[in-house]
Formats: sequence, structure tokens, C-alpha cells
Amino acid sequence: MHIKSLLLVPAVLALQAAAVALPQDDGDVTIGGSDATGNESADLIAAYEEVEEQIPDPVAAPVGAGSSELPENTDDIADAAAEDAVSGGLTKRGSCKQQPSKFTSGPDVSTLSSEQWEGLNYWKTTSLNAPTPNGYYQVRSWRALNASAEAQPYRGYTSDLTTYDTNKCAARCTSISGCNSFDIYFERNPKVNLDKTKCPTSDAQTLVKCAFYGNPLVSSEATNDGQYTGRDFYTSIAGSNAYTVIPPTPAGFTGPVSFGAYTIKAPQGSNTCTYTQEQKTFPGVGYDPQVCADACNAKSDYNQRQAAKTSNPTNYRKCRFFDAYVAYKNDENPLFTCTYYTQGYGAGYATNLDQYNGDGDHFTHGSSNGYYLEERQ
Repeated sequence: MHIKSLLLVPAVLALQAAAVALPQDDGDVTIGGSDATGNESADLIAAYEEVEEQIPDPVAAPVGAGSSELPENTDDIADAAAEDAVSGGLTKRGSCKQQPSKFTSGPDVSTLSSEQWEGLNYWKTTSLNAPTPNGYYQVRSWRALNASAEAQPYRGYTSDLTTYDTNKCAARCTSISGCNSFDIYFERNPKVNLDKTKCPTSDAQTLVKCAFYGNPLVSSEATNDGQYTGRDFYTSIAGSNAYTVIPPTPAGFTGPVSFGAYTIKAPQGSNTCTYTQEQKTFPGVGYDPQVCADACNAKSDYNQRQAAKTSNPTNYRKCRFFDAYVAYKNDENPLFTCTYYTQGYGAGYATNLDQYNGDGDHFTHGSSNGYYLEERQ
């Protein structure tokens, strides 16, 4: 599968917890687009399809040398991503001028075809020996691939590396607000900005690139295996490794407890306060447990204020646990989701794996982590 067009990038929602609007109901605050008791998988389909049109399309870093970070202002994100694509893939093409590469430590590839370039063992050896940065984990089944990421939320890229340096990419990701993952890879590039008639091909060079994303990457998103540039030059990909930030723990909570691809299926019972769950989806928002924690606390605070107006001020529903995870439809289009509970559940209750709708679409989860409220005795 070749790289998809980057010019049709929809606007996405806020990437900071502060930008998430909390409900202002007159009664008990409901955090989420759907309420449920007991079966979270059934809710997942309805919640996903309710906001599906708001989920941004997958994006790959543009071809060629350059560097960019997407802005915090969500009104500018789509425009910036589109401009990123234009400047990298179209506007700067056709000048036949030199295109810089800072990577000079690898093999001489100037006269190699794309097939010969891809066949060099250097790319695989280098990527397999690369260290995993502190505070990150390497994405499962994403080592030394010949394809880079097409994912979202896209947070920019850089090609200014002089070596295949996972630590530099990690430091750059850490400095970008909303960045939770990066993909580092080698890219075969022309030495000049090509034009289909004036300079349809050129000698080759290699760039080392890092592309940054807001959600945990999964191997099914490694789908960009290159594209033609100019008329005859193919920009190949090799040595692609992906890394994701180890989930942080919000203040006032303990965890995370990893549930992997599973989510919580709370037991049903007569006392709804012991298993109440409420779900909230965040289209276009990167994986951020702090978003869940803020909403969890806001729910409890609101309910407590309402209870204070009654004859029983201590009787209110308190959010004590949440499961933060990413939902997928047919292994694509990740949707950050939080599910909230009035009591904590351990890994033994993480039994929801997947579900199909009537059209045969497959709904799954990933990066599922549980967080527990710290309560003073």
C-alpha cells in the first residue's frame, strides 16, 4: 500500500486535557456519549460509530527532507498538516535543485535502484541494534520493517538526523505536546527536487526520518511502503522501528495496570453503585490518561456538590477507577476512550476482547490500562 494523500486532513479536537469540555448537567454528571452497565463491548460499537466521522484520516510524514511540528491551536492543525504535505511533496518539487540530507554515515547509494537500496543489509542491522529509549517501549512486531506509519493524530516529523538515533527522536517526541509515539526509519530520496519533464529522476541519497503521533502505534499502521516522486524515482522505506511512551500515572491515582487488548467487563448486580460505568470517546485526541483522570475527578466533585444540597451529603457516586484505551475499527482509525467506574476492578475482570457489528466490522481495543483513585482512610 502506497502513501495516502495528505492534502485532505480533517480538523481534529483539542489535544490537551484542559481543552476537553466537561458536562454541565443539572443532575448527576454523565461523562460520556453512552451509558452502560455490564457489557462494555456492546457500548463500544455505538460509541465508536457515533463519532466515527470526527476521527481524522491516517497521515504519513511527507516525502523528502524537512521538519515540522503541528501547532497546539486545533483550528490550525489540518491546515498545517496539509501545508506540510504540499511543501514536502509538491510545491518544492520541480525546481531540480539540490535536496539536502544530513545523513552521511551510511553506505553510498547514489547509483542504486530502489530494489538494490531496499536489499542493503545495513538498514536492517542498524534498526535491529537500535536501543529502546528510556520511558518508551518498542511496538510489538514493528522492527526493521520496509514500511512507515500512516496513523493519527499526526504530530509532525523531522529528517535532520545525522544518524539513526532513537534517543534523539524520543527527546523530540517528548518536547512535542501530545506526542506519544514515533516511527524512525530510512527513506530513499532523490538528490534533487524532481520535475516530471525537466529532471524526472536523479541519483539517490538516504534520509533518516522520525514521524510523531499522538496515539500508541500498532504494527497494522505500518502501511506506507513508499511512492513515486517525479516520473521515475521511487522513495523506498527501510529499517522502520516504532516506539511508544510508557503510560504515565496521573496525580491522585495508582497504576497503570495493563490489560493489553482487553477492557473491563464489570459484574452485573442489584446495587448499581458498585458497577456503574460510563464511557467517553475523544476523536483526534492522543492517548492521555490525564484526560480521563480530570473527567473522573470532575464527575466526583460535581456529584459531591449536588449531594451537599440534600439531607444525605455523603451519599453520592464517586469515580474511583477508569480504564484508558484505544478503540479500533478493522484495525484502523484509533479512537482514544475512557470508561469510568465507581469501584476498582483488576485484571480478572478484563475479559472484553472484541466484537463485530451487523456489517461484519471488527471492533477491538489496544493499550488498555487501569488507574485507581488513591483514597485517604
